[in-house]
Amino acid sequence: MHTPDFSRQLKVAGMTSAAQEALARARVIIFGAGGLAATAAPWLAAAGVGHLTIVDADTIAASNLHRQTPYTYADLGAKKATTLAAYCQARMADGAQCEAIAQTLDGEVLLAALRAHDLALDCTDSRHFAYQLNDAALITATPVVYANAAALGGQLFTLHPSRDAPCWRCLWPEDIAPGGNCDALGVLGPVPATLGLWQALEALKILTGFAAPLAGEVLQYDFATMRQTRIRVPRRAACNHQPQTLAAPIHAELTTALAQHWRIIDIRSAAERAALAPPFASEHIPMPQLLAAPAAYLDAGAPVLLICASGQRAQNTARTLRAQGYAQVYAYGKAWA
Repeated sequence: MHTPDFSRQLKVAGMTSAAQEALARARVIIFGAGGLAATAAPWLAAAGVGHLTIVDADTIAASNLHRQTPYTYADLGAKKATTLAAYCQARMADGAQCEAIAQTLDGEVLLAALRAHDLALDCTDSRHFAYQLNDAALITATPVVYANAAALGGQLFTLHPSRDAPCWRCLWPEDIAPGGNCDALGVLGPVPATLGLWQALEALKILTGFAAPLAGEVLQYDFATMRQTRIRVPRRAACNHQPQTLAAPIHAELTTALAQHWRIIDIRSAAERAALAPPFASEHIPMPQLLAAPAAYLDAGAPVLLICASGQRAQNTARTLRAQGYAQVYAYGKAWA
């Protein structure tokens, strides 16, 4: 039996028994199970959120362990979503549930998932997914707490679809590239952990109303100098704050590609392919080479499935190529080995 004792948090001004009951009824979906979610999810579980859903197709690697503390060396190779869900479930009250979805969501499936939850956290640190989640949240009127972390910096932004407020695209128009992520810049473990804590706190404010959440501003953090900056985000007239549909899904299954005789292209590096070559990939075109000259390799009307190690590069490459007019490029959005 797990009998919760929330007596200490109920002493906080505004955290009434009614607020605690609201948490018990709340359904929160967390996209990503890396450094941000590894902190945010357990804190929400411990605070009394009644239902958590963790979505991530990735597996646990040794390079994750310095910042994703719920995982251990014994978990290497396991699915992040299922492992983190089990970690959170052990910390939840009886009757509460933490569900794992070990695959990527997009299109109508993403919309359905948001409609089944009260709040979303974007812990993916994926620019492409952030845009898709932004549009899906506007369609479903689902608030989203965004966070990004890399090196010694990070940011926090909350999307309120039902308000006359800026969206993620207002903060980061597609023609302005963010500074990079932890894959490119590296990261110290406490940085995403701190941003994940802020996401959890924002979520508790939104779900209970015990305090006002961030609205219309982005918080930027410089942990080298321990400086926090609040920046007002203007609501851009060029943004569509009432989208009716999402862009076509970019994901496809291997079974579909094989059955319909699509081209399957391995976009990993030559070194990765030499270490382990997929038996089903008909071609190997490294990602930089494909992006540099897509017309040399692709027929705009022929379906192609891109694969990589975890699905992230394949998704990003497929989105970039689709923006250039290659509408039949799809990604296998998860690990294949």
